[in-house]
Amino acid sequence: MFKPTATLLATLLLASPCWAAPTPVEQAAREIFYRFGEGYTQAAIDLAAPAKVKASKAEGGMVRKEFQGAGIQASWLESPSMPAKPAPMQLRVSRAGHLVSDIYVGTSTAADIQRQLGAPDERGNQWMAYRGLAEICSDKFTFRFNSGKLSEVEWQWCAD
Repeated sequence: MFKPTATLLATLLLASPCWAAPTPVEQAAREIFYRFGEGYTQAAIDLAAPAKVKASKAEGGMVRKEFQGAGIQASWLESPSMPAKPAPMQLRVSRAGHLVSDIYVGTSTAADIQRQLGAPDERGNQWMAYRGLAEICSDKFTFRFNSGKLSEVEWQWCAD
């Protein structure tokens, strides 16, 4: 006789590398990578030429701003009452080269990244994602691959 509860329990008990908790070293590497993305985004916001920033209205009177340059795309929210305190929403980096630690766009493989950050929290055919540090909402950073090599990294932050 088929028992859905037994099937669900068996599924949950099977080992899955995507469910493995990171070691303290892997967790520290994830935090470094997450914070690197925050810093990279802030630099993009600060250095974006005003003529290259597109603005649009967002909920609650906020202004959504976007910048796109060679191999980088960033978006953030600004409050008209506090324009000096932008809230990053997303960063995408596809520019080939060194990012942080031993992670390189254009040459790193999924295995290279997993050696540093541990098993991903989510994965697909050509991507893998790690949860961010937010505790009250879902944020993450995602690695995308083309021909087995890292082609893009995307950070997504909560804007709640």
